[in-house]
Amino acid sequence: YKEKICTTFLLKTTESMYRNKRIGKRANQLAHVLNLRPVIAMRHNKITLGGVLTGRGKAEKKYIHSALRRSGSINGSLLLIAHAGCSVKELEWIKTEVAKIKKFENVRGQKTSSVISSNCGAGCFALIYQRK
Repeated sequence: YKEKICTTFLLKTTESMYRNKRIGKRANQLAHVLNLRPVIAMRHNKITLGGVLTGRGKAEKKYIHSALRRSGSINGSLLLIAHAGCSVKELEWIKTEVAKIKKFENVRGQKTSSVISSNCGAGCFALIYQRK
């Protein structure tokens, strides 16, 4: 069952990665100047870089579409949207974008733990679901 859970996070900035010494000062500055938004993925119980998106506003939409691109292989019973400091309005927007791609029986918003918040930073969110 554990192997079928898919978890990815979209970070708002690279500041938390820099503070946790996962990237250097220059990489952090470059990411800030170019508006790069890292996607962190959980694979085999390890945190890996799942990709990098650009832009403000568009990155969230790209991330949602990318995370749910294989919607036929996704179990549609539950989607968990884990977030660190997202507003109610942002959470509703995420749910609306998800509904355009895949219909889930239950979509739940959940605040993340302090560990995830400190590693990913404020404003990050994750899409967590089960594959068939």
